[in-house]
Amino acid sequence: MPQPTPLPRDVAHAVAATPPRLLLTGPAGSGKSALLSSVRQTLAGRGLTVGTDPRSPAPAALVVDDAHTLPAESVLALAEQVRRGERPVVVATEPRPHRSDLRALLSAFGAHSTLVELHPLSPREIAGRAATLGLTPRPEPIRAVHRLTGGARDVVDAALAALRDGTDPRRAAAARVRDRLGGGDPDLPRVLVLAGLGGTLDPLEVATVLGVDADRARELVDAARASGLLTVDGDVPIPAAAAVPAAVLGTHAVRTLAHRLAALRLDAGC
Repeated sequence: MPQPTPLPRDVAHAVAATPPRLLLTGPAGSGKSALLSSVRQTLAGRGLTVGTDPRSPAPAALVVDDAHTLPAESVLALAEQVRRGERPVVVATEPRPHRSDLRALLSAFGAHSTLVELHPLSPREIAGRAATLGLTPRPEPIRAVHRLTGGARDVVDAALAALRDGTDPRRAAAARVRDRLGGGDPDLPRVLVLAGLGGTLDPLEVATVLGVDADRARELVDAARASGLLTVDGDVPIPAAAAVPAAVLGTHAVRTLAHRLAALRLDAGC
């Protein structure tokens, strides 16, 4: 049985409160689910029954992962549970700033509990993960992994495992990105390609180039920025993800997006 992920100090402090109320936010692959697993074990160790349905009165504690995938009514029910403060509520979600229900959840947690945001790994943190794999964390390979992955935890781990095994970390990181894209929203690779082509990820531009409505465009922009596959300061694909979305889509689809983006810029006089 795998060992539970150690809880960071701020998470452990929140879980020790009466009652625990904690919101974890972070991009895909940032370690939210692993932390929630440890939280569940901690609460169960106190004799609490842990459930996941915010509309059920039965569980003594609620621990909910991937709240961004829930329907709005479930998210709002979670927010109400937080406001009531009657039982432990621990939730993890990717950020979705355009969704009013998730903004309501964030507001409820902000007023009554602890918010913890998981960020991309720094070179120092990557070095620590390398050491746990038995690698000697020399500065240049660590910096190279950071540049390649942008600090996305699951992509970092794939690259480090390849270094440990003597295989190509670039190929391993790209394979991890491909796995992610293969199991997710089929429109996400299109948005990432658009970002790689120099698109602004403005919802109006995304809607026009991809041929989707405004609500869907906002959803896709949020998902792309929460994917962990774009740089945090420029909406540019991290190097490990630079070529993968285009390979997933194929040459014809990429060419179509490029033509649509160029036509939009010409019409706008850019």
